[in-house]
Amino acid sequence: RFVCPSINDVLQGIHTAWEQQRENVLNNAANLTRHLQQNFSNTKSENHSGLNTDEIIALLPKIMANYDWQYGGWGSAPKFPAPMLINFLLQSSQFVGDKSLQPALHTLLMMSQGGIFDLVDGGFHRYSTDRTWTIPHFEKMLYDNAQLLLAYLNAYQNTRNTYFRDIATSTLKYLTQTLMSKEGGVYSSQDADSDGIEGAYYLFSSSALRSNINEHQLPHITIDIPENGHIDRQYVLKLNPPHLPDGPAYTTWQPFSMAELQPFLDSLHTLRQTRNAPTIDDKIILSWNALCITALTRATQVLNDPIYLDLARKTTDFLLNNLYVDGDLQHSWRNGSGNGVAFLEDYASLSVALLQLYQATVISKYFQLAQKLVSKMLELFSSNGTFLTDTQMNQANLITPVLELQDMVTPSGMAMAAHALLLMDALQPSLGYKNKIDQWLGAITERLERHPSAHAYWLQQSLLAGQPDTTVILVYPADKATDADDMIKEYFRRYSPFQNFIAWQWDKSSNEQQAEILQDKIPQNNDLTLYFCENHTCQQPIIGLNAIEAFFSNGRLPG
Repeated sequence: RFVCPSINDVLQGIHTAWEQQRENVLNNAANLTRHLQQNFSNTKSENHSGLNTDEIIALLPKIMANYDWQYGGWGSAPKFPAPMLINFLLQSSQFVGDKSLQPALHTLLMMSQGGIFDLVDGGFHRYSTDRTWTIPHFEKMLYDNAQLLLAYLNAYQNTRNTYFRDIATSTLKYLTQTLMSKEGGVYSSQDADSDGIEGAYYLFSSSALRSNINEHQLPHITIDIPENGHIDRQYVLKLNPPHLPDGPAYTTWQPFSMAELQPFLDSLHTLRQTRNAPTIDDKIILSWNALCITALTRATQVLNDPIYLDLARKTTDFLLNNLYVDGDLQHSWRNGSGNGVAFLEDYASLSVALLQLYQATVISKYFQLAQKLVSKMLELFSSNGTFLTDTQMNQANLITPVLELQDMVTPSGMAMAAHALLLMDALQPSLGYKNKIDQWLGAITERLERHPSAHAYWLQQSLLAGQPDTTVILVYPADKATDADDMIKEYFRRYSPFQNFIAWQWDKSSNEQQAEILQDKIPQNNDLTLYFCENHTCQQPIIGLNAIEAFFSNGRLPG
């Protein structure tokens, strides 16, 4: 039986080796250093053409090989949310329909009905300790909730099933009311335990659940209350295992009404307020905050609620005021000061967030800063190989630069960099990023084919790159703002994962500061005007509310 040595034994062993075998220690260190440096120098990939759409879709069987068709998600226990894979499946449904849509919706449904989702206060716990999503590890992470928010928003937009909207809204409540600081930065996580006991804040007794169920006249079958509890005769609040519908009914099926449950949930929230809440980890990590900005921006568009755009801008302002110093980014912030050299994922994810925010606001400072950050990113992280490195090439005290291409719990820095360049190329093609994008997507081909599930964000960008570069632009004078709002709302009723959309209340004075794609776009006849552009070439403008409504309603807007 293997016995792990104590830390004291380990330290004593290191001390003895250093005192008695110093030459061997130094030789081993030198050999290990050479090995790591050689390993990095051998990471250049062969040149290939990037996968086309059919080739990417052909990877679906490999991705679905270990899918859990009973409980959703991939693998057994512990089971982690997989928002990047879910979003890829939602994207893929544009080509294969239910074949990828159904598992994506199935997983989203099952997670939201399990203990991994906090029905009372909103937000998702870090992972499930079991196959059924019942008993979570109770820590809540910003990166999980930002990415899952995006997945539920995409599912709602794809299906118009208000259940997915309700889960998204509940997650938004958690992000903005619990993790967001009053200054706008978003904290990194909330601990799993309080009073020294994991889950103490979240668990309920049988009597607490049953009394509240009776008070609010909920059917007992709605809430899962097994005789012996879930953990030490305590209960995780979750629904009974659902009787799932077959096939396309996933798009309309609603396992419960959040509105009907709300009085019951409010009572449990009041009960929780008598307890000590788990501690918030108040580090503000740049890349995780950028994921949150992207999700908040998307929430405004899909839910048609400007409050989330205001919060996205507030978080952006916090990052720029506190983690952007003398033209360089810092990785994190806490107690009034920024810390750490920024990584590729920081530059790339903030660039993506700024470009998404620019499309939603047409505020030129976001676009101008994104240009600077992308340029700086290519300068700081370029190596002799095809790919950028995760660490800055001139970063001190590193044996070798670090390069990791597969996704972890967040997208890989390189895949996020590809997304940033794809967005920038759509807005400012003269920068000439198309060749670099093609090189990256070609060089990752073999990895995608061998291990597609580990590169889901790359797959998303590969699908995006394989479609016509499409931008829909709605330009209008100030007196047509109401009509424009109606058309913006109508546009975002559609799930269009391969399009950029920009609505601009035209201002001649700021025209020169905008992206190239907007330079010659003006309201024709001083009226609401829509431009539909593919591969940087725009069709004849569609002028006037009635004509644009007809364009939408006749299905002439490609999805």
